[in-house]
Amino acid sequence: MTLTITLPILPPRELSSNARAYRYAKSEAQRELKTHVIAALSQQSVWPYAAEIDETMYVGYPAFPWAKVKVKLTFYVPDARRRDKDNYIASMKAGLDALQGRVIKDDRDIVGIEAEFIKDKANPRTVMEIEEVKHD
Repeated sequence: MTLTITLPILPPRELSSNARAYRYAKSEAQRELKTHVIAALSQQSVWPYAAEIDETMYVGYPAFPWAKVKVKLTFYVPDARRRDKDNYIASMKAGLDALQGRVIKDDRDIVGIEAEFIKDKANPRTVMEIEEVKHD
């Protein structure tokens, strides 16, 4: 099963591992990114540990938390400049942390992360595809 979350923003510059941002600016950027992820999850009716609260209330919704997941990040950027995937992945840490307690129990449950860039000048955004990994 795959859960797709679309964020209307790219990761804030303050969250780049190379940024020299003031700690309050960095904290505010982390809060903004987490807020976007949580809002996107709530729009898709992803509730914290829904299966554990009351199974009859959430019939038809996926059972969370998932044991292991892979995450694919697609960054729709406004221009064709070269970008460092590692820096963009690192800048999404706050967004990935927002999955804890909602989709996964802990960020240790993320077994793989990949990223790609696609040019879209009209609509820069970030798409997170979270795929459940089943181990037999």
